[in-house]
Amino acid sequence: MRRTRKQSVILTWFFSYLIVLLLPIVVSLFVYQQFSKSLTHETQKAYSSLLMQLQEVVDNQLESMKRLSYQITWDHNVQNMLSYNHQDVAQKSFSYDSFLVAQQLARYKSSYFEIDQFYIYLTAPQMVIFPGVVNESRMAYQFEHQNEAFSYEEWTSLMNQGPLQGFTAVQRSNGEAAIAYLQSFLGSKAGRSIGMSVVMIDQSRFVQAIRKVQLLNEGNVFIVNNHHEILLSSDSTSNTFLDNLKLEQLSADSGYVSLEVEGQSYEVFYTKSALTKSTYITMVPSRLLWEKAEKVRNLTYASFVISLVVGIILALLLLRRNYGPIRRLLQKVTENAVHPSSQRVGNEFAFIEQSLNQTYRTMDDMLVHMKQSRHVLRSHAVTRLLKGKPDSKVQVEDAMTTYDISFRSDDFAVMLFLIEETEEFYNKIDWMQPYEQQQMLQFIVSNVVEELVRQKHTGYVVESEDMLACLVNFSQSSEDRRMEELMRIAQEAQTFLHRSYQIHMTISISSIHRSLSGIHQAYLNALDAMDYKLVMGRREIITYDQIRSEPHMEQHKTYHYPLSVEQKLINAVKTGNSELAVSTLNDIIDQNCSNPLLSLPLVKCLMFDLASTLVKTINEMDDEEQSSLSATSTIEQMMNSATIQEMKEQLIDTVNTICRATFSRREGQIADNRQRAVQGLVMEVVTYIERNYSNINLNVSMIGEVVEMSPTYVSKLFKQRTGEGILEYINKYRIQQAKRLIEEQQLGIKEVGMQVGYSEATTFIRAFKKYEGVTPGKYRDSLGRSCDRRSEDDL
Repeated sequence: MRRTRKQSVILTWFFSYLIVLLLPIVVSLFVYQQFSKSLTHETQKAYSSLLMQLQEVVDNQLESMKRLSYQITWDHNVQNMLSYNHQDVAQKSFSYDSFLVAQQLARYKSSYFEIDQFYIYLTAPQMVIFPGVVNESRMAYQFEHQNEAFSYEEWTSLMNQGPLQGFTAVQRSNGEAAIAYLQSFLGSKAGRSIGMSVVMIDQSRFVQAIRKVQLLNEGNVFIVNNHHEILLSSDSTSNTFLDNLKLEQLSADSGYVSLEVEGQSYEVFYTKSALTKSTYITMVPSRLLWEKAEKVRNLTYASFVISLVVGIILALLLLRRNYGPIRRLLQKVTENAVHPSSQRVGNEFAFIEQSLNQTYRTMDDMLVHMKQSRHVLRSHAVTRLLKGKPDSKVQVEDAMTTYDISFRSDDFAVMLFLIEETEEFYNKIDWMQPYEQQQMLQFIVSNVVEELVRQKHTGYVVESEDMLACLVNFSQSSEDRRMEELMRIAQEAQTFLHRSYQIHMTISISSIHRSLSGIHQAYLNALDAMDYKLVMGRREIITYDQIRSEPHMEQHKTYHYPLSVEQKLINAVKTGNSELAVSTLNDIIDQNCSNPLLSLPLVKCLMFDLASTLVKTINEMDDEEQSSLSATSTIEQMMNSATIQEMKEQLIDTVNTICRATFSRREGQIADNRQRAVQGLVMEVVTYIERNYSNINLNVSMIGEVVEMSPTYVSKLFKQRTGEGILEYINKYRIQQAKRLIEEQQLGIKEVGMQVGYSEATTFIRAFKKYEGVTPGKYRDSLGRSCDRRSEDDL
């Protein structure tokens, strides 16, 4: 026997293995490209976040400087001192007022421990007032600013500038650079400066915060004021970078730009402070920023090459191992062949197939079984056509004849029926078993749909992926209005099944395709249309032509959800404003999902982007609030939602839950802050009374002026907190002090009354008796001591 070898299955297998090997490599390359983009975005985001942390630290310090400067400027003693003219400065009262100002500055020094130094510079006379000290200007310069880089003339020129208010960098005598906040005192003449308040913080206080940023990016970090002057820098070459970087171009509140300096590329991240009008800038060499990403890329490509080489070697080993059984089977079939002289045509499998086909012809009893199972086999054949897995053309024609499948034309369409709710229908046939109920449901829907289709056309209904699929073959005479016919069939089926059996369905309709090979494409069209149930909602009829030809579809390749809108939503949720939050959420969804339609992946991405915003908001809350909210449950509910409307309802419920928790927390914080404020006010009033009880003019009005509140309101708050009025407390405290003085046996009753704030002895005696039940004289007698004192009758 001579065998003719046409081809071998080894080559087919080898290319199949290569395809299987290359597919994950191609997918991995795509994933790597997406990861690279994400890495770039996250890197930029990390640097911006670190710069914002630096801004927060520095802004707090700079804001403290401004607050102290304003407090000095509007201090009562400072204003009195500034009211003197040139002729009055020689008077003793001016010297006394400047002394008071120095003492007041010393008190501020103890309150603002984070401020390194501050003083007041006066132009006439040229003098400087430090906390607790008044110096002549040159001595003050030698003490505070004497430095080769900062001469006395430069200092006085800075101090004598016209109206000035803002931050600048100055040198101190200890060699340290400092950030100073300057604020001019304006005289009676417009534009004329009579002095200046200077508040300074050493730059060394900010070194640690800058090092954190510099440690990450190994670049330069500097801060400039609103006049584009450097306030703080991590490197002495910052002026060079600042000259190349045009700050006027940094118009946004924060951002990222690229810059080239002296042939080297830099990535510049910046953010602007609304509080201090300063700009925070970090410059990172591009090679350092993307060095790790380059290493990852090279490693990835190397791994792909290694994987390819190893895969080819494994493919060859598997070929050798797997071909052994085929070779033995081929020998066995050849030995037992019915016609051993027949030549082998095709590969090994084709030869084995030929031999098996000869054996199948002897198995006629299988045909009987196939006739009995015609419906099942017909459904299987139709399913294979739908899924694009038909046999050869001859076998398809044989299957159509065997299973009683006939087509009137070459035009086909596919309809998919997704049954949404079955509870009402199952309740009517609750005596059946669950699998019997499902079979009954499919039987009813299949018969109704096939009957409606076969009124004018040919249709076959099969089960496919938890849905029912109807293959529609159009008649030759209905070419004009075929899509309208499909819509009519879908509407009638939907209406009839709902009215008669309470069966609710979502229906999708494919485009019309020609030839048997187009059936699979029609089935894919119907699946794509069914996916749009997420957007269109339940119980709808969705056509593939509708979603494919939606106007302006190509213009919407992304959804509209900018950072400003996201921040607006976050702010509304954080403040507990559920009405604004829900309104913003509705606007976002309506704007993107109304018309024209987005693509289905973008719609899903938008909804999960909104969920991500809420999850970030939950994560930013206190631990106590997070315990009552679950970011995981929010995502799970979104995953279980079948339509956009359900996702929207889940998001609104989550927003309302977060807003309620936020609102409750804010209410509690407001109540706590009020209690602390009232307690601080009471302590201030008590301290003032204890220090000034001997003042005969001490009353509620005087205390109200001290705490800058109306007497009635102060008295009301004091009584709510302590249970007694301010006057009542003053009298009690005075009587306590009077008892102490009486026990010392050194003063008469009248002198004791004067010492504790009573101008009239009779008033003192009456008050003493009211609270102690006896007069001061009897109280002294009750102490059991003899001493000289005036009688109360003489008084």
